[in-house]
Amino acid sequence: MRDSILILGAGGFIGRHLTHALLDAGHAVLAATGHAEASLHPSVQMLNLASLDDFKAALARVRTVIHTASSSTPGSSSGQPLKELQNLAPTLTLLEALHQEPSVRLIYISSGGTLYTNHDRAPATEKARIWPRSYHGAGKIAAESFIEAWCSQQASSATVIRPSNVYGPGQALRVGFGVIPNGFAKLKRDEAMEIWGDGSATRDYLYIDDFVDLCQRILREPATPGFEIVNASSGVGTSLNQLLRHMELVAGAPLKRVYHERRSLDAEHVVIDAAHAERRFGWKAATPLPQGLEQTWNWLKPRLP
Repeated sequence: MRDSILILGAGGFIGRHLTHALLDAGHAVLAATGHAEASLHPSVQMLNLASLDDFKAALARVRTVIHTASSSTPGSSSGQPLKELQNLAPTLTLLEALHQEPSVRLIYISSGGTLYTNHDRAPATEKARIWPRSYHGAGKIAAESFIEAWCSQQASSATVIRPSNVYGPGQALRVGFGVIPNGFAKLKRDEAMEIWGDGSATRDYLYIDDFVDLCQRILREPATPGFEIVNASSGVGTSLNQLLRHMELVAGAPLKRVYHERRSLDAEHVVIDAAHAERRFGWKAATPLPQGLEQTWNWLKPRLP
């Protein structure tokens, strides 16, 4: 069982896709999730990681931890920075447990969309200035810093992946988070979608299968001591108005819109450079936005009330 992979947040959107992809690739998977209703593959062993001792016992059985868990969104902790402690506490507990297992590799799913902003319109590389506009983003930076410190102290191996806006089949509807599933839901119900700003804000959208492919490529590389940041993105900027137009074409129906004044926590332009991932792991996003949206709509449509 020492060859097992532990996935934190296995019941979430990214965690579920990673779990099934790793099982298909022949890996043994241990899973922890805060989603009480989560039902994963029968061969996945579910763990309850409620204490430091729970983490220590789990780490003694694995060679890699993939940390996808997050209990907040940029909107859910707006004006409430204390909420981010719910994200940081499990991460710090994990790192304390890892002091007993320094050979265990850590892959942490951070955020590119909440950390970067393109003031000069140039795609952001891993060396670009990070610019959190939300407490959620600030929490991600804090977690990255703690992970880097752990790496330095233990000569351990950690890879931080900063994805752009990951979307695709299986993404649940969450109020204020996930413009694509929420937009499709509004469209099917013939409801108006609220938009903050004039719709010109640019984002980078990455299809879930492409993101999982990068994670698997990273896992196939031997773990080496050190801390590394890897961007994951399509590298293509799409304005919100363009995105909604693509969604209308896919669904074959118009989407009503109500525009509001732009919020301070929203960046105007976030496009991310993933050239390092291509050089380092031979990875490049392969799914065009219209194709990814069509596959997402085909999955989501029959599940919407």
